[in-house]
Amino acid sequence: MTAAPQPMPHHIERRFAGAADSRLVRQMLADTRDDLLLMPSDVRDTVVEMQVHAERCLIAAEYPGATHEILVADGTDVGRLVVDVAGPEVRVIDLTISRGHRRHGLATAVLRDVLADAGRRPVTITVKSTNTAGRALLRGLGFAETCDSSGHVVLAHHN
Repeated sequence: MTAAPQPMPHHIERRFAGAADSRLVRQMLADTRDDLLLMPSDVRDTVVEMQVHAERCLIAAEYPGATHEILVADGTDVGRLVVDVAGPEVRVIDLTISRGHRRHGLATAVLRDVLADAGRRPVTITVKSTNTAGRALLRGLGFAETCDSSGHVVLAHHN
């Protein structure tokens, strides 16, 4: 039996991520990796911690001005957004919605906010080439695929 769809949240807030959000950030990363479910929990926790650290270092090096935000819908933490607005384009570095909150329009709402905030600047995002749902969502919002390399697709939206 499939669970009934949850109603769309009334309001999605974006707040800056802080040290208290580290558990949530680890969970968001784990939610994107089905392969981790096959690991014993102690090994999974170690791998996730290493991945979070590596991701944080990579983002800090490549996008030092990026903002790390937690997405909140109706008072519940439901996702994560990392975005860099420092360059000539707005770069969505990461957008993750937790498993229990997917397919309820949250990513669409957040991306519409990002597009509105971008003004006339282009917005880009990279997704795994196997992420057909994400690619379809982005194309539905007007993003066009610009290149495909090493298993990832770059999509751009020109306002």
